[in-house]
Formats: sequence, C-alpha cells, structure tokens
Amino acid sequence: MLSFEASRTGDIIPLMDGRALISRFDPSREAERFVRSSIHGSFKASGTVLIVGDLLGYLAGAVRRTFPETRIVSLSLHSDLMTENLSGGAREIYWSPASDPLDAILTGCIDEEILLVQGFALLEWQPSINAFSDTASEVLAKIQRRIRILNGNITTIKAFGFRWIRNSISNFLFPQNFCRISESRGPFLIAASGPSLNRDEEYIRNSRAALIALPSSLSFLRNLGRIPDIIIQTDPGYYASLHLSEAQGMKVPLAAPLFTDTGIRRHMGPVLPVSCGEPFEEALWSLLDIEPLNIPAMGTVAASAIFFSLGLSREPVIIAGLDLCYDDIHPHVRPHSFDPAFSKDVCRTHPLYSRKYRYSRDTAPEQGQSPSLRTYSDWFAGLGEETAHRILRLNPSRIGLPFPPVQAPHPEEISGSEGRLSFQGISVPSFSLRKDRLLQLLDDSRRMASRDPSSPLFRELRLKLCPPGIEADPDEYTAGKILELREIVSSMEET
Repeated sequence: MLSFEASRTGDIIPLMDGRALISRFDPSREAERFVRSSIHGSFKASGTVLIVGDLLGYLAGAVRRTFPETRIVSLSLHSDLMTENLSGGAREIYWSPASDPLDAILTGCIDEEILLVQGFALLEWQPSINAFSDTASEVLAKIQRRIRILNGNITTIKAFGFRWIRNSISNFLFPQNFCRISESRGPFLIAASGPSLNRDEEYIRNSRAALIALPSSLSFLRNLGRIPDIIIQTDPGYYASLHLSEAQGMKVPLAAPLFTDTGIRRHMGPVLPVSCGEPFEEALWSLLDIEPLNIPAMGTVAASAIFFSLGLSREPVIIAGLDLCYDDIHPHVRPHSFDPAFSKDVCRTHPLYSRKYRYSRDTAPEQGQSPSLRTYSDWFAGLGEETAHRILRLNPSRIGLPFPPVQAPHPEEISGSEGRLSFQGISVPSFSLRKDRLLQLLDDSRRMASRDPSSPLFRELRLKLCPPGIEADPDEYTAGKILELREIVSSMEET
C-alpha cells in the first residue's frame, strides 16, 4: 500500500507497505548522489536522460540541478508519484500509468540523433522498480524494444549513411518517368516474402484485391504468373537492387523514397514519389516541383507497405508472408532472389539443406528469429490497436503480432469488391535544371555549418555523413563531406 510521510528535511517521501522508497533523512541529497554516480563518462550535458521510477520529481530535480541543459524524460510507476514542471519547460516530459500510451512518448522523445549525437542516459531507480515490479517490467520492456528498433536504424545509418545521401542525389537527377495515383480503392493484398507465402499461392493467384509487392516477393510472384499492381521499395542497400531485378519486364509503378537503391533507374515502370519526411529528401522533392506521398520512416519495407495501403483506403489490408521467422530451415518463400546464393557451389559433400541448416542455426538461434527479424516484430508489436486491427495477417506464423489472423479461403470462396490502383504520369524539370538546383542546395547546406548548424537539414546531413566518435569537429567534417558530394554532382552527366 502506498503512503506518504515527511522526511527530516520536511520533504514528503513515499512509502510502500511502510518501507521508504527514498531517504527518510534527505531525499534530494540521495537523488543527487545517485545521479552523479550514474551519469558520467562520455555523456553530453545537453543530452537526454530517461528516468524509470521517478518519485515526486526527486530524480528529475537532481538531474536538472546537476545538468541544467539536459532534456529530462521522467517515468513514474504509479500515478500518485508523478510531479511536473521543475522549471525545465519543454525540456521536461512526464509520464505515469495514467498518462498517454508510453510507446507514443518514447517514439517522440528518443530517436537516432539522440542516441548517436546528442547523448542519452537511462536511470533506473531500483526501489521503485522493486515496489511496482509488474509496471516496471512492462515499462522496461517497451524501452528496450524502442532502443532495439533505434539500434537497427543506427546500424543502417552507419552502414549506409553516405550511400543514403548519394542514392538520394542520383535518384533525384536521373529518373525521368514519375507518376501519381489517380484512383485507389481497396481491398489491398500485400505480398511479403516469408515461407508461409507458398501456402497462399491459390489465394494470391485468384484474389481480386490490388496486389502490393515487396521486392523480395517478386521472384515468387513472377513464377506464379501474378503481376503486382505496384512495388514498394525502401532499402538503400545492394540487395534491394538484386530483388528489384526480378521485376524485369514488369512495367508496373514503383513507390520509392529518393534514398532507396539506385536500381530504380533501371526499373521499366514509372516511379511513384514517396517521402519519409526527412529534411534533405523533402528539399529534393521540392526542387523537382513534386508533391510526394508521405509515409513515415520505418525499419522494414513491410511496415512502409502497410502504411501506404492504410492511407489509400478505409478497408482492411491483408498481408501474406509476414512470418518474421524461419520455417524449419527456410528463411524465405521459394523461389526467392537469394536462391542462387544458397545454391552456389552446392555438391554431394556440401548439400543445399546442410548449408541452409548451418545458416539458420548461426543467424536465427532464438525461435528461428535473426536479430533483424526480432527488431521488425518489436516494431509491429508497438502499433496502436486502432491501426493494428485494420490489418489482417494471412496464415500467421508462430511469431505473435497484434493483427487479427485470417485463413486463406478456397479459391472458389474468394469474393468481394475488386481492388484498383490507377496512375497518371507527371513531368519533371530537365536534368541540367535539376543539377543546377541541386548544386545550389549543397552550397546552401555547406554554409549551414557556420551559420545554422542546428537547422533540421544540416542536422540530418551531420547524422548521415559524420561517423560517431570522430575526433574532428562534426560540423566541419560534415561540411567537408558536403563539398565532396558537390564535386561528385558536378562531374555527373545525363545518360
């Protein structure tokens, strides 16, 4: 039972079943000692501190006094233990179980820039965690899930940051065939590439829903003889181009943000402009005089396809092949664009199934899930109930997600309205005009290093172009990389 009493300093302190959750003598001093001993090393004083188990603002107050410029996110594990407004204003966020959903709070206050650039510290007040263990376990699980998702994004940024920007530049300059959606109506069927997609062949072949394909499902769909209505592509890496090569001869639209792999230049169909809301991307689309379709940035193309579909119709969206785990030793639907890599050098002493077994054992030891697949399932698990219940998961795998499961009906039972997507071509400025506009944008961005380094555009470029832990000044280093990009653009010629 929660109760309160006065400490020797006159401050009110909480007790749980008669046991004090902070010092009975001087709670503020104990909180300050804890903060000073917990936050040290490379933490930047202007970073973000997330407190789990704050008590009447004692820990948040100690952080504010110790690090005045810090942004504070204070999580109380009981609604009677929350207090607000310690003079930090917009740099303080408070939450208790009676507040808005925690996932939304965490998404809004912890992002890649905070973890990589600004600095982040997590404080766990153990007496509170012990006293409210059930709530604490749920809160900590959501924090861990959010950080796993961000770490997945950070891994992508570290691996593809410079390529991300170069892809955007190339995809801004060269494609000529763009389109917009002129008509859309559901239902929509999304084809992912999990092993269960093989069980849905008849349903996909005969379904009247508009078919939205992830690139990794194209080999299967081509073999099935079903041409998708649109392909969704969001990956900046090499394998995106490999998957997209399976669309050769398919003159269907490709929905893609500018940062995706430059393989879209070789796609025979038109490009549907997509923006994930990042400043550099938004600036480039504005230079093309194009209003892109806005889809939030996601860690997986399957999530992008879901939000794309939900934005076009109020009808439920069916997704097939969203397994997020292996089926025995099989990671993907068959056939798949990775099959040649698995089959390479297969022989009597190195059979295919042995190779697949070793690969599945080494990459997905937990429930047949690789770290990336676990990150994807974490992301889907955090979807709001209203959104999740508009998504129907066909023949679901053993990995639980918040989507209502459905079983594929017999082809003779398939009915309902016909989904439809229609497109209209749009014109874009010439290559030379685009190049001139881009060079000017890069010049303006480079000057931001000294004039406006806190602008959203320069902050994004710094995040993508400046490696973590670099000894050089991050702003000057970023300006140098922008100059390098400008020289690359200057040498580009129309093909």
